[in-house]
Amino acid sequence: VIVEVQYLPESAYLKRLAYGTAKTIVENLKLGESYDNVRKVYSVSLLYFDAVEGGDDYIYHGRTEFTGLHTHASVTLKRSLVGERVRIGETNIFPEYYLIPLKCFTDEIRDDLDQWLYAFKNNEVPDEFTAPGIVALKEKLD
Repeated sequence: VIVEVQYLPESAYLKRLAYGTAKTIVENLKLGESYDNVRKVYSVSLLYFDAVEGGDDYIYHGRTEFTGLHTHASVTLKRSLVGERVRIGETNIFPEYYLIPLKCFTDEIRDDLDQWLYAFKNNEVPDEFTAPGIVALKEKLD
């Protein structure tokens, strides 16, 4: 898992995300090691700038999906193509991306993830927050 905090926009930001996930995959596979050992990478970006146009959410998920060129229907790849070690998403071993433009988060707390987003956006952890690990963040911010 790659977690990145990005304060300023940059023109090649998405290309840098793609590079970062590819680099992580390569660095975690030794020369001559079986491709069965390729591990899935998740990239989580906490963004302090406007990253989307016309969006209606505060968390955006991106992944590689294979679809028919003519039918546009999604397809599930045969397990034999991806090996036996894949567990998450069954046949999807490709990187997944989460873009979180914090300006879009309304500070409404619905779950543990929202507690974390609130803390990053507002630089504080209210006493009533109970998400796993949030107490450690509170200690660092206080």
